[in-house]
Amino acid sequence: MKDNTLIEEVIAWAVKEDPKDLKRWEDFMDRYLIEFGWEPVARKQFIDMGKHGGFCYRLLHIESSVESFYNDVHYCSDRMYLDRVLRCHIQYRTIQM
Repeated sequence: MKDNTLIEEVIAWAVKEDPKDLKRWEDFMDRYLIEFGWEPVARKQFIDMGKHGGFCYRLLHIESSVESFYNDVHYCSDRMYLDRVLRCHIQYRTIQM
């Protein structure tokens, strides 16, 4: 991860743990995927994954809290790779408020 500005923005956002600002994750996720070299169509499909009906794989049927999601994003923010993006995104899509 090269973009220190992105890391700083994600950390500042995550420490607030604002349930009303969860949707901003999709913008950050898109920026991470751009850094990974993903094309626009692939990024949109990945971001939309789990949006309608959750995830089909039984091990991904989890429920996450807002606090847990933000804590994980904060933890992963400076070493975000595809596996961590997916982990955070699964939590994002399964938040129970």
